[in-house]
Amino acid sequence: MVDLNLALLPKQREVLEHPARFKTLCCGRRWGKSRLASYIIIISALSKPNQVFFLVSPTYPQTKIIWRMLKAYLPKEAVKRIMEGELYIELKNGSLIFAKSGDNPSGLRGEGLDGCVIDEAAFVKPEVWNEAIRPALSDKHGWAIIISTPFGKNWFYELFLRGMDENQTEYASFHYPSNANPLLKAAEIEEMSRSMPEIKFRQEILAEFVDSGGMVFKGLENVLDSVPEEPIPGEFYVIGVDLGRHEDFTVISVGKLSEMRQVYRERFNRTDWDYIKERVRYIYQHYNKGSIMIDSTGYGDPIYEDLAKEGINIHGMNINVSTKPAIIENLQLMIENRLIHLIDDADMKVEFGAYTYTILPSGNVRYEASSGFHDDFVISIALMAYGMYGGGSTGIIGMVDPDPHELDADYDEMPSYVDWGDEEEDEPYGS
Repeated sequence: MVDLNLALLPKQREVLEHPARFKTLCCGRRWGKSRLASYIIIISALSKPNQVFFLVSPTYPQTKIIWRMLKAYLPKEAVKRIMEGELYIELKNGSLIFAKSGDNPSGLRGEGLDGCVIDEAAFVKPEVWNEAIRPALSDKHGWAIIISTPFGKNWFYELFLRGMDENQTEYASFHYPSNANPLLKAAEIEEMSRSMPEIKFRQEILAEFVDSGGMVFKGLENVLDSVPEEPIPGEFYVIGVDLGRHEDFTVISVGKLSEMRQVYRERFNRTDWDYIKERVRYIYQHYNKGSIMIDSTGYGDPIYEDLAKEGINIHGMNINVSTKPAIIENLQLMIENRLIHLIDDADMKVEFGAYTYTILPSGNVRYEASSGFHDDFVISIALMAYGMYGGGSTGIIGMVDPDPHELDADYDEMPSYVDWGDEEEDEPYGS
């Protein structure tokens, strides 16, 4: 092994020196995954001449991050040339290192590989491994290290289980939560435990493969301590509206911003749009012309537009697969940390108890009511909470929509949360 004076931590060196051909690392955020990936590729490329290595990341932006790491850690005297356009490095010993994006699996075919590191593998398409990388390792009996924060029980999870099987001697698996990094202060872990929903904390910090489904809201009973209240002059209120027309219910929830407390709720169905608009107008006027957050998805859009044209302070949210996790996980966090106070309501508790999550094979989370149950209370309160405390900040009250469709377009493009750049600004260990 070439000594590059890279200050590997004990756990990182444990991985590097393990004899298994295929190593799967399940790690929490901030553990040093991308740094280790760079180190392993560099050490391997300098150990023997005329070898070929791939360092694969899920997307091109992530590839550029790890590309910068490679160049920063690689001894300059070992480099023959660096091809920025093609993202590869040729060493003086004849070895080649390619930084590749997993966006297009077919673009990874054709090379015989001595070794490969797949970084953030849980976010990479399974065909990257099954159809491109694994066959490319066959001719040279190459090795692979597959590193990631868990993201559902997908192909990365399956490889991890294979490495836990003692009979699979070519495979080995390692589990390192974020606190396995001795350079990460305990206070940082504690702060993340408070600022993240439990499910995300377990997955992204504790590096657990969380159950594929279950109840979303925990600790609800701890926040059912509010009571209805008439508006107080000078107070600001946030109104969450989930729309229904026939079997589904329309639910209107009002929150008192200064106390993060629900002070009014209303639920009705089997009515028409004119009546719904009338009730929304009345509650808006009654509660000091506060700020309305409304589900503008589908048939909700014309109601949102009509009320916006009247000069009402209203904000439409197109609730879809991209936006729903944001509002649901915000409410999760507020309930778990007792940052919100809700009115005790039997129908509401039934809905919250029957609201579930499912982690899809892709790793994305689907939130929905159990079969036969409604989610109108859930969405209404989630919208109210997001207006008061959206994203763990000050909410989005006071916004003025320049165009009724502008917010919807933005939300449609919002990706699921992935912290691709969590290590970009770090200094090398030992610095």
